[in-house]
Amino acid sequence: MGVKPGRIELNIEELMLDPALPGEWTPSALQALREEAARALAFLLETQGLPADFEQGRSVDVIELQRPVHIERAGGAEKLANSIAQAIYRSLSR
Repeated sequence: MGVKPGRIELNIEELMLDPALPGEWTPSALQALREEAARALAFLLETQGLPADFEQGRSVDVIELQRPVHIERAGGAEKLANSIAQAIYRSLSR
């Protein structure tokens, strides 16, 4: 990684969860999860930097994760959001 971003704009428009995932996932709960995942991803980008090809202002419209994100049942929404952010961050360097 290494490139420190000057400005980061994140918007997670769609987040698909396995229906078997424990918890109550109302539309407002999903929106809160998207927002928390975006905050966690922004933190990773600010602290860990961006892949070098982002230095030229590259944008990413869609990220499809190659593997599902797995969390423990007791993790809760915050842990799930962090797991999502880490999976997206790893996908940026591919």
